[in-house]
Amino acid sequence: FHLAPSGLLTPGKLNLVGPECVMDPVSFYRKEVKQLVDGKVDYLDRLFIGNVHVVTPYHKLLDMITSGVNASTLKGMSPVHASKVKKRGIRLDHIFNEREVAE
Repeated sequence: FHLAPSGLLTPGKLNLVGPECVMDPVSFYRKEVKQLVDGKVDYLDRLFIGNVHVVTPYHKLLDMITSGVNASTLKGMSPVHASKVKKRGIRLDHIFNEREVAE
């Protein structure tokens, strides 16, 4: 795993991904959740994701444009952390809570 807590492999333990983390939800679902499903790990009632900062296609594109050859994984990590520090990034609540974004 890269983001999913390893405690998911211990039955009965609650697992939290906190608000200071960054997450590419597409990659998280396609890779990490798929591993959990394939491994028949019961995670639905034990994995809780907080108001994480979301990696968007914009971050990946910016990473590709600004990084030197072989200087980056091109996963958008540096740009999303910059957005996080500048308080200009998209958080999970922005996607699921329309009212807060409008205010």
